[in-house]
Amino acid sequence: MPRRTAAPSVDDIRCPGCRSIAWRRAGERVVEDDSAGAERHSVRHMLVSEHGPWDWTCARCGYAVKAGSRLEHQISNVQARGPLRAGGVLTGLGDVLERWRTAGRGAQSVATTAVVVAVVAIAAAWFIVRQASSDVPRIAATPRPTAVATAPRPLTGLSAIARATDAGPLVGRSVELDPVLVESVTGDVTFWVGSSRAERTFVILDETAQSELSVKVREGQLVRIVGTVERTPVEGSDLTAADEQSLDEEVLYVRARRVEVVEE
Repeated sequence: MPRRTAAPSVDDIRCPGCRSIAWRRAGERVVEDDSAGAERHSVRHMLVSEHGPWDWTCARCGYAVKAGSRLEHQISNVQARGPLRAGGVLTGLGDVLERWRTAGRGAQSVATTAVVVAVVAIAAAWFIVRQASSDVPRIAATPRPTAVATAPRPLTGLSAIARATDAGPLVGRSVELDPVLVESVTGDVTFWVGSSRAERTFVILDETAQSELSVKVREGQLVRIVGTVERTPVEGSDLTAADEQSLDEEVLYVRARRVEVVEE
């Protein structure tokens, strides 16, 4: 069974030149970690997405470690622990890189080392981008506005109402008649408007919207009417016998909310 190599101590990997621990090579760093206090110094092995020399070199004084030396072996034995802080890559990538660099250096080509370092650097960059993008707040997609049905334009002519034979399409439509001729007056709130008896429309003033005392409608006047198209027969109004007979032939009438005399 092969002998297990003991993990190097802090003093085992100090730089012979400046006694610091600040080693770097392509894609890797080994540094002293004194975050736990002066009495509990340790070393930390990190993968980093940055360029550097192929062999371990002191970042403080530039001391270059000789390939195959005991110092190189000791530095390379520092294992990465947990998620690597600077590179953001998992420990497994550090282990893979370490095996390629330390196992059989004589048989290992420079090209192979370069490929491995490039793979590790790409993986590190990918992980950094993933971490950064996960911190970006997600913006809820704005729902596409739905089409809103618009009310049809008010009717402004009598012909469509007077000539209608089917009440369905026009019932409930608003009307704005301006001006129309009063053909005849049949009661306090009822009258016919139109150019003749052959083409006219019956109108009832809605007293809940406008008092009959506010307007005096007479035959021959020009009036402005705002209201709604309703279906016959008329309910809730006192009609003359002549009106009832005439409305038997009509399918629509206008319930006026406002009547205004334009010209006497």
